[in-house]
Amino acid sequence: MSQKLITLLLLSIVFRVFFALQNSYIHPDEHFQNFQVLSIIHMNHNNSSLPWEFTSPNPARSFVPLYLFYSPIFKILNFLDEKYNITLSNPLKILYLFRIWFMLLSWIIIDYSLIKLSLFFEYTNTEFDQQKPKAEDSKNKQKHEFQLKNNLKIILFTYSSYVIWIYQSHSFSNSLETLILLPCLVILNYLKIQIDIYEKLKTSSNFILLKKKVSNYYLHLIVLAVLIPIGIFNRITFPAFILFNLYYLLKFFIVFKKFTSFLVFTLTLIITTFWFIKIDTDSFLSLENQLSDRSIHYNIAPIYQLINKSFDFFIPDNQYLNFKYFSLLKNYALQSGKLSPIITYIDKEILNKNLIITPLNNIIYNINSSNLSQHGLHNKFTHITVNSIHLLGPFYFIFISNFYQFLKFLILKNKTSDFDKDRFEKTKVIYLTILSSLLILSIIPHQEARFLVPIFPLMISALNFDSFIEKKIQKNSTKSKKIKYPKNKLLNVIINVWYLFNILFGVLMGIFHQGGVITALNYLHETHLELERNIPIISIWWRTYSPPDWLLGDKSLNVLKYDDLIFDKNNDAYIDNLEEILKFDYLNLIENSKKNVLIDIMSMELEKIDKIFDSILKIKNEVNIRNTIADNNKTDESKDFRLLFVSPIMSYETVLKKYQFSSSFEFNETWRDYFHLDLDHLDMGMKNQEGEDQNQNQNQNQNQNQNQNQNQNQNQNQNQNQNDLLE
Repeated sequence: MSQKLITLLLLSIVFRVFFALQNSYIHPDEHFQNFQVLSIIHMNHNNSSLPWEFTSPNPARSFVPLYLFYSPIFKILNFLDEKYNITLSNPLKILYLFRIWFMLLSWIIIDYSLIKLSLFFEYTNTEFDQQKPKAEDSKNKQKHEFQLKNNLKIILFTYSSYVIWIYQSHSFSNSLETLILLPCLVILNYLKIQIDIYEKLKTSSNFILLKKKVSNYYLHLIVLAVLIPIGIFNRITFPAFILFNLYYLLKFFIVFKKFTSFLVFTLTLIITTFWFIKIDTDSFLSLENQLSDRSIHYNIAPIYQLINKSFDFFIPDNQYLNFKYFSLLKNYALQSGKLSPIITYIDKEILNKNLIITPLNNIIYNINSSNLSQHGLHNKFTHITVNSIHLLGPFYFIFISNFYQFLKFLILKNKTSDFDKDRFEKTKVIYLTILSSLLILSIIPHQEARFLVPIFPLMISALNFDSFIEKKIQKNSTKSKKIKYPKNKLLNVIINVWYLFNILFGVLMGIFHQGGVITALNYLHETHLELERNIPIISIWWRTYSPPDWLLGDKSLNVLKYDDLIFDKNNDAYIDNLEEILKFDYLNLIENSKKNVLIDIMSMELEKIDKIFDSILKIKNEVNIRNTIADNNKTDESKDFRLLFVSPIMSYETVLKKYQFSSSFEFNETWRDYFHLDLDHLDMGMKNQEGEDQNQNQNQNQNQNQNQNQNQNQNQNQNQNQNDLLE
């Protein structure tokens, strides 16, 4: 390996660690589908806001991947806290810990899988072939060396991608899907190799003897049968990635007549699936009891009712799936005594057991186009065009060219060169995974670039640069042929653009993208919530992604979220919940419980923001009047709260600041962060301001002439504190 390759690999490792510890915020799902839920379970944040997938009567997200990939770290943190008093109290540090955890998992699993799936890895320890392949001549040897260097570059390009740096270190279910998919492909590829060798040797004289020696591969099949349900319970799209390659699994059972292997695989798959269903059912019922004050209720029913209901959704007025045949079988078994214990157990513990099947709920939800329209509808070619370009950058056209050649290989196999045949046969599992995922995911109208993250390492592995490299054949003095592969200028330009592309998107997505949201939450946690526990804070967030409130570390936080997509059946129209925000009992909260309030107003119109300001500032005025009475009566019952407004800098300067609000008040800046980019509104930077009503201040000064000097000193101290924050 050249010194240049080693240097680039080391740099890519540095980039991985660096971007894993940045505050970028790519999509709300990376917090709300995991940490927001787990903060209730492991951090006792019972007021954390939950996504619709966990609050719907028919929950569409599973607890299984959360328990498998997240809970062990929380368990270790709890153990260290209880046993050695080592406490990681800052939520941001917990987030950094998980990003390092996912970075390491991705590093190990992706690299191992790519090595197993790449061309330069030779499966020599097979059932049929124990001999290490040897080069037939110098030409083949040089081709092998070139292929080895080519695949080392593929590994380098995977290392040097912002998708690996950022997406795989962030807590997306898509990132977990990558870690589940690749080991599945390694196993399926191994079974494919056994089948390929079978096809080559089936005319051999000792083939029957060799065929009998083929292992049952129980361990491989058990691992695969466990991984597939994990993938499905993580994301319902998982079957789209492995569907075509399951052909090799079925062919393995049929060709080698492995009935016991099939039985082991099937039983493991069924047992694992029902175990996961039971985990989800128990977890949601436990969550319902824990959050009883939120009036969350989950629908549970026997499995046969759930399946009938789902079939009724796909096939209206469905009458044929009513389990009458199972009822007849059950009656026969009970009368004859044959299999009666098994049938009774299935009837009682499975078919008539009240269950929650999250993948089924997810399918039913996503099959409804009106539901998907709330998340955004896209063109059917978005994945193959825009999203693929977003991930591959300058390598997109090379990938399309290679993919087109593979499709020609599938259709016109006889017209493909021997070299390409060999290459496509060895990477067939990779290409079939890409093909099945692009075909099936493109049918779904909601398409985001991160949905293709699981196949990104495979798309890089599928790259072949032969068409960009001239091949010259020269003869030496002994007339033997040598193959030279001179550097191609166009290819060098494309590779250099690749590095620049990933550095640019690494900085954009890994540092700036909504980065101020995480930093602002950490600022509120350290500055206000930790140091000023007795002063309630109302923070209003405008034109940002929904703030993941678990990062505040506030167990008694109240969260209000603006929603303008509430469907009113009576008027057949969408309405919002502005009145709910306006009528919230802020005063009682401030005076009695001293709880903090976070209001996520999304991209609310200024007229509605004016109403919220007016409502809250009236409460602040009432609090000030009560404080004045308390001071005059010399009682120790004065109350107060702080109103903080968090928004991108440009939105505040160009939009909010120019608007004439009905209430007379001003903002005093207390904090700002320039590492923030809002691509929705093209805003740079984030700032935090404290709102104060000017009229209230004037009235308070008139009513408190006796304490004027004291108030001036307090104002000076507050201004000094604000200047310190700005510095």
